Amino acid sequence: MVKNLNSYSVYNYIKRKRLFAVSPLVILFLFSLVGKAQAASFAEASDVEAHSNPFFDICQRQIADYPLLKAEIDKRYSLGSDVSVLLPDIKKGFGKPISEKKVRDYLSITNKNEDTENSWFYSFNKACNYSPIYSMQWNIHILADVTKKITAINIRPIIETSDFSLTHVPFYFEYFTNDEDTQKALWNLTGTGTPKSKIQKLMAGIDGVYGDIETIKQRNQENLLVYRYRYNATTFIASRVAPWEFISIVIWEFNDQDRLIDLTVR
Repeated sequence: MVKNLNSYSVYNYIKRKRLFAVSPLVILFLFSLVGKAQAASFAEASDVEAHSNPFFDICQRQIADYPLLKAEIDKRYSLGSDVSVLLPDIKKGFGKPISEKKVRDYLSITNKNEDTENSWFYSFNKACNYSPIYSMQWNIHILADVTKKITAINIRPIIETSDFSLTHVPFYFEYFTNDEDTQKALWNLTGTGTPKSKIQKLMAGIDGVYGDIETIKQRNQENLLVYRYRYNATTFIASRVAPWEFISIVIWEFNDQDRLIDLTVR
């Protein structure tokens, strides 16, 4: 009996030794499972946080982000995708649309005399104050077909400033809603006496997001330099839903020394 008890004690001792030898591996395995679970939890929390911080938290963007932001939007919400995916994201940052209605997309019809509303148009607007120098109205316009598939997205920052040159950002025609403000901004960047070569460099550097710049040759008027900015109707929604073109013409006038004397935008 004593022998059996001793044998049992030895067996338990060996069993405990084995258990203690394996336990660190078991513990490491359990820790790895916990770590993976925590990582998944953190990733899920990050997704939730990213979802709660809207992509269109527009006032956190700077005016210099405009070209990059447009590219991000085009990449994230491709043409042909469902507008029901895009609208909730915009509403988180902009609130309710200021306009939601059916319109005619002239690009999508063959008979221009056909009076048919073949698309949905959505418009959002939000004001942001960035500094004492300027403020902005961010506009987003969306065009979708009758099946609510996206056919065009435009984002446009409208700048309000007393002197555009103080913003230190590249000039875009899209920043202004009328010829008067466009002309004022170009005067801020130039002024009387500016060499023609500097004007040519300025205009060559303007990259129209929705259109193109053309040089118009004036016969027998060498002291004039005329540029025409035409919106691209295939992408700019305003020129798709209105039966006319959107064109800005910039006329620079120079003296005999090729120095600027006058500027007109019409």
